[in-house]
Formats: sequence, C-alpha cells, structure tokens
Amino acid sequence: MITSLIPQQIVAFGERTLKATSGKLWATGKAKRSMDLIVGAALLAATAPVQLLAIAALKTLSGRCLKSEKKTGQGCRPFEQYELDLDGLGPQMLGLKLFLMRWGITAWPQLVNVVRGEMSLVGPEAVPCNEGERYRYEIPNYGARNFVRPGMTGAAQQVGLGGRRDIRKRAAHDARYVSKATLKDDLRLLKSAVFPKRA
Repeated sequence: MITSLIPQQIVAFGERTLKATSGKLWATGKAKRSMDLIVGAALLAATAPVQLLAIAALKTLSGRCLKSEKKTGQGCRPFEQYELDLDGLGPQMLGLKLFLMRWGITAWPQLVNVVRGEMSLVGPEAVPCNEGERYRYEIPNYGARNFVRPGMTGAAQQVGLGGRRDIRKRAAHDARYVSKATLKDDLRLLKSAVFPKRA
C-alpha cells in the first residue's frame, strides 16, 4: 500500500483521511497509473519525431540537448526529471528558445518519466529534493503531494502556482487534488494543457 512508503509525519493536513482512503482515491489508484502508461506511451511515440528533431538541433547549435534534475517523487523517493537543455543557446537563438518553451516542447522528455512510473501526466509539480526537505514539516498540506506521482501538468500549475510562487497556496491546491481528483478532473486538466486558452 502506498502509505507504507511515506514517513508518518509528512502530511500535516488531512493525514488520517488520506491514509484511510489512499487505496480508493483516483490520484493513487491503479486505474490512473494504467491511463498514464497507455496515454504516456502513445504521446511519447507521437512526439518522438519532434523531440528527436529538437534534440538534434540543440546538439548542433549549442552542443547540449538534454538535462536532468533530481526531484522528489512519490513516497519522497528521488528521481531524475528530464527536459530539453536550452541553456547553451545564445541570444541569436532566442526565437527557437521561445518557440520550444511556448509549446511546452522542453518538457516532452518527461514522458519518459511517465512511462517509467516516476511521474504522472497530471499531478502536483515535481519539486527539487531540497524544497521537499525544507517545507514538508513546516507548511500545512505540503506533505500530501508525496502520496502521488508528480505530474507534467496539474491543478496548481494551471492557476499560476508553479515554481516557488506562493508555496502555501500551491500546497493547498495539491492536497485538494490528491484527496478529491477524479478521471474527469485529469481529462479536463490534460485538455487545458494541450489546448491552452491564449490571450
């Protein structure tokens, strides 16, 4: 059971509820993992030509193409999160950099993380290991994220709470997702990520 992987003290809010129901929740269930595996593998295959083209272009232009960063995953287990490496692109390549970022192509290598079971298509944002260590005992709700796999997109990210923007509010959104998410919610969030509303 997933709760056996998680230190007892990491969830400050709703801990008893999450422990009692974690086996029945969509966010921690086998059905969600099956969807991640099937859809993630299909998306990885579909995007492979574009990813390979981007990798080749980056390698040619800057000598760098992929990078990884150690993040905190389900059960507080660390994993290496992949993304395209744009750091070597000079100012003259700003247009390419903005294009890759605008369409989220930089994050497509994370589909490998999804297929491997380290991430989910939808879930709390993956955070650096040092952030998890710093906040999980200090901020109410923060530890709820450790019950599930981090996601390529999620409820908090789509309301502008990605990164280090208002970590307390992000923690509250993550806890709400973990305890109340449904298949319908995941499909809605995926649709918003693939077809974002643009001003």
